[in-house]
This record gives sequence, C-alpha cells and structure tokens, in this order.
Amino acid sequence: VVVVVVVVQILVQFVVVVVLSLVQIELEVVVDVLAQVEFEFVVLVLVEMVVVVVVQVVFVEVVHG
Repeated sequence: VVVVVVVVQILVQFVVVVVLSLVQIELEVVVDVLAQVEFEFVVLVLVEMVVVVVVQVVFVEVVHG
C-alpha cells in the first residue's frame, strides 16, 4: 500500500509539473498578447490559482481515498 501511495505521489507530481509548465507557457503567450488589458491578466491569474487549488484537492483525495 505504501509503495502504491509513493508511486501515485510521484506520478501526480510529474503530471502537475508538466501541466503547470504547459499552463505557464500558454499564460506567458496570452499575457504577451493581452498585455494592454489588465482585466484579462487578473482573470488569468485567478484561473491559475483555481487550477492550483483544484490540483491540491485532487491530490489529497487520491492520497486519502
């Protein structure tokens, strides 16, 4: 059981790193395009925060579930 949890943690961390990397790249591109629109930037930041929170919640559910 411990081994499974460790493997799941490693996989989740890997997936999170990959996803966040892709999101960060996309955010940088979008922010460059919408650099003049502060509202859009704020929305993107909020979305990123929500994504991080959701990922953390899912991670906790997987570990304790």
